[in-house]
This record gives sequence, structure tokens and C-alpha cells, in this order.
Amino acid sequence: MSSHIRLAYEVYVGKHVETTGVDRPVILQVRCIDPAEARTVGYIVLDEMCFISIYVSPGYRRRGIGTQLLRLLLNEAKRLGINFIFLMVFLDNLPALKLYRKLNFRFLGFIRRKGKTAAVMGIYLGRHKLMPVLLSLASIFMPILDMLPKRIKFPLLRRLFFVVKSTLS
Repeated sequence: MSSHIRLAYEVYVGKHVETTGVDRPVILQVRCIDPAEARTVGYIVLDEMCFISIYVSPGYRRRGIGTQLLRLLLNEAKRLGINFIFLMVFLDNLPALKLYRKLNFRFLGFIRRKGKTAAVMGIYLGRHKLMPVLLSLASIFMPILDMLPKRIKFPLLRRLFFVVKSTLS
């Protein structure tokens, strides 16, 4: 594997192309393929709750693949009219935190997962000028939501998502 490899990127809307580890329906998926090895070396998926999951094979990291995957996904999501995208990232994953901040994701709050602290981050892709301010205020509400039991929290988040979505439409 040379340092100057040509990679191909494929965008899929509304379908699974391969197993991604995401258990909710996928709205959008971008894959990075190394034609020389005929295999997927990275992917990013956006699920129905507008959360992303990203993965790049260890041998291909630190080459800008994650940045390109994320940029392609953000552009396609914006084209499809998706206004908000969220993610969770563990605080010890410094390269990922740097990538998300570089692409203007904002910290919304912190949660505990698998005994470690993870940041919840989000980005607003729409045209309304007030929304980035409201997105920043979410950091106040995240600790409150985190205290709620799952049976209350998830339906509340789902309703909030659809209220915001309908307001922006």
C-alpha cells in the first residue's frame, strides 16, 4: 500500500450497502473504496435519528479519508434538506474531536457510555440564522435529558426532533 493511492467514494441514499453496525435504518451512507485491494476502507452512515457513525480502517487513517467522508455526507445531507446532524465521540478520541471541530460541529453536552465520557456534538446545515444559537443552548438541556429514564427520554427526543424539523420546513 503506497502513500499515494487512488480511492473511490460512493454515496448511497436510503439503503444499507453492507453491515455497518448501526441498528437503525440508514438515511445516507458514503463509502471509501481502495480499488487496488477491492475493499471498503472507510464509511460513514447517517441514521434516521440524524446521528452519524464513521469508521476508517486502521491502515488508512491520518490520510484525510475521514474528512472527505464527512464532507461528502454533509454536502449530500444538505442537498437532501437535512438540517441537523449529531454524533457521539469519546473524549479520548482526539483525532475525531479535532476533525469534528474543524468542520464546525458544536459541543451539545456530555454523557457516560461504557464507563467513559462521550461528547454529544451537532451541526446545523440549514439557512435559519437563529438555529446555531439554539443548538448551542442544547448543552443546558442535555444534562436534564440524561437524568430521564430511557422510556421517557427517547420519545421526548423523537418528538422534539420532529417539532424542530417541521418548524424549519
